[in-house]
This record gives sequence, C-alpha cells and structure tokens, in this order.
Amino acid sequence: ISLLKYAYFDGTEWIKQTVETNANAGWDTSLVLDAAGHPHISYHDGTLRYAYHTGTAWNTTTVDSDLGTGRFSALALDPNTGRPRISYSLYSMDYDTSLELRYAEYTGTDWQIETVDTAASVGRFTSLAIDSAGHPHISYVSNWPDVTLKYSHCAGTLCLNEVIEEAGVPLEWSPLRLDSTDHPHLSYFHYNSGTVNYAQHNGSSWITETVAQTGEIGGLLALVLDDNELPHISYYDDTAHSINYAYYTGATWITETVSTYYID
Repeated sequence: ISLLKYAYFDGTEWIKQTVETNANAGWDTSLVLDAAGHPHISYHDGTLRYAYHTGTAWNTTTVDSDLGTGRFSALALDPNTGRPRISYSLYSMDYDTSLELRYAEYTGTDWQIETVDTAASVGRFTSLAIDSAGHPHISYVSNWPDVTLKYSHCAGTLCLNEVIEEAGVPLEWSPLRLDSTDHPHLSYFHYNSGTVNYAQHNGSSWITETVAQTGEIGGLLALVLDDNELPHISYYDDTAHSINYAYYTGATWITETVSTYYID
C-alpha cells in the first residue's frame, strides 16, 4: 500500500480523493464523520497518523512517532468537544508481536499519549468509544500466553483493565458501542469454534452469549445499537461464503444471510 484514499457517495456517483501518498500510508484505517459531515481518519504507515478534512482540504499529522505504532487503530470523536481520540497498538519491528496498547487524545493544542496495557501480545483488534463524560472505553484482544478479550475504562490518567473472557482459543474483532447509560456492548469472534459472540455489561458484571455459528473461519464484525438499545451485528462466514446479519429482538437472536458469493 503506497497511498491512503477516501471515497464518498454524493447521491449520484462515488467521489474519490487521495488523502496521503507517503510510503505505506493506509494500513489499519478507522473513519468517523464530525457534526459538519467532515471525515476524520486514523491509520498506520509505520507510525500512527491522523487526517481530517477541513471542508476544503486534507490535513495530516503524525500522532505517535514511535516506529511500530498505529496498528489496529480505532478513532472516535469526543461527544463534548469534537476532538479526536485514538486507541492503537505498538508492534515489534518485525510486526510479529503486539507489545502494548496505547491511547492518544488531542487536547486542542497537542496530542497526549498514554500506555493503557503492557501485557504480552496485547492490543489487537482495538475498538474505542467515548462516554458522555468524555472518558474513553476500549475493547481489545490479548493473544499470549492466554487468549483473552479485554476491556479498559479510563478516567483521567487512571485506566482500569479487566478480562471479559479467557477463551483459550484465538479471538478476533471486538467492535464496541456504549448505550445511553454508558454501559459497554461488544461483539467478538471465536476463531477455532467459529462462533460470533456478544457481551454486555449490566452495571455490575459482564454477560456473554453465542449469537451464531459460522463454521471454521469468519469474522469482519460490525456492531450497532438501535433506538431501543438492542444489538445488531454483521459478520462474514467464510465456510458459507456469505455476509450475514444478526439482531436481537429482546427475547431471541435472528440471523439472516445478506449476500452469498465465492472468492477463489
């Protein structure tokens, strides 16, 4: 990858723009729109980078210049200030091992960077949400020595890390959303057993459940909460070669196949 591009649909056709042409720009992108509809993107080019559109032009900057930063970046905007926040991992120079989970916050004048978790192989598949008080919530995966799904809630410089599930099998993806009471909801994928799973915090403990069985390989999860704060999850099933959709009615999970195709 040698450039980062952005595309939007104007109602008639897709408009494509080049954001950055630096070598290796465009890995591990995360995209959000601000209140004015302007795009903001975090990405990895060997370091952690951030780009935003002013309405007339793209501005880009380096957030964390340490080599290996920016993998699995997740971007969110503060609901109170509109300022960007990013969770991401620091990788070894051979890109074989995740070394730590980091969090960056723009103050209005500069970027403040914090180390959230330094457990071995931590910080894969990060997802970030900002609560009503402006505090970050991060979900992520640690792959060694025990495969765990983890969650961190930060207030000021204090971050509390907890384990949601010790799976014992590889885990992938962890899209995170907050409900109106700032309680976290997330979905994740058990790679070996091929199950899509859902977890929510009820204010005192985590509740986890299996949503669907996908086969040997799946993933590519996305999660949203509807107006009734019920979860909706999209995911890929590589065994069936299908894009699927699951939603919770309040009593049971319903799954549907959206599209089926095969890629050789």
